[in-house]
Amino acid sequence: MSEGRPARGSLTHRAEYYAVRAAVGGLDALSWRRAGALGARLGALGYRPFGIRREVVERQIAAAFPEMSREQVLHTARASYEHLGRTFVEAALLPGFDRERIVSLFSGAENWHLVENAMAAGRGLIVVTGHLGNWELAGSYVAARGVPLEAIARRMANPLFDDYVTRTRFAIGMRIVHDADAVRRTPRALR
Repeated sequence: MSEGRPARGSLTHRAEYYAVRAAVGGLDALSWRRAGALGARLGALGYRPFGIRREVVERQIAAAFPEMSREQVLHTARASYEHLGRTFVEAALLPGFDRERIVSLFSGAENWHLVENAMAAGRGLIVVTGHLGNWELAGSYVAARGVPLEAIARRMANPLFDDYVTRTRFAIGMRIVHDADAVRRTPRALR
């Protein structure tokens, strides 16, 4: 959690936080699928018309995939923004879900037996992932399946969001290790 200290924030932090929380409150009335579709449309707005870091994203995709045509790069960039919007909305809805609901969102997990085998042997696991897919939902799934999970995360610039996301993760069963504490706490978590 937030180590017993209340989150403080500037007036801007509070305005951002309460605006997003109000918007999320409205999402609760939508089905999972409709909320995700709305998130994708909102994410697409970041690409066009707002153009938030659009040139940087397009340049990085083109550099990573030199075989792609310009049209493919633009399509991938727009799809990335849509995915980020969908992921944000899905993660925002997680606080209202219990463990059973989270598990029900998945049709299964490939190679889950590896996790079960390590747990049965009393060993810890290190799972390395990037910001691919819906990483918040994936971590929630692992915790909802009963695996004690400590996730390493960087603190967010907005301390109100950071505290909210940390509390949300904690409620699902995740413990957050902030990156500044990771070297010290990770070996302990594995034991």
